[in-house]
Amino acid sequence: MGPIPVNPELVVPGLLGFVAILGALRDGVTVGSIVIGILSTVTLWVAATSLYTLYASTGGGVFWRGFFTLISGVILSIGVIVLRVLRQSRLREILFRIHEQIGE
Repeated sequence: MGPIPVNPELVVPGLLGFVAILGALRDGVTVGSIVIGILSTVTLWVAATSLYTLYASTGGGVFWRGFFTLISGVILSIGVIVLRVLRQSRLREILFRIHEQIGE
């Protein structure tokens, strides 16, 4: 992206956080969407501050924010996958019940 190098380990979790926030807002107020919304907000915040620290900081030292960004991104991705699996199994159960009622 131009003259600024992009670190995928910081950008990808941030994008996942942004998309997950939009998905949580679209899903409405449920326990799962609230949990995913909180996780995605934290992930987006950590990714944004990590990018800022990486490019604006003039001090030396170990850059731990990248590690925290990756960890929060992994936790968010696991949460999103678990939520989708739970919703998919609930959808199959509802469709099975509808099929039973129509078939009787």
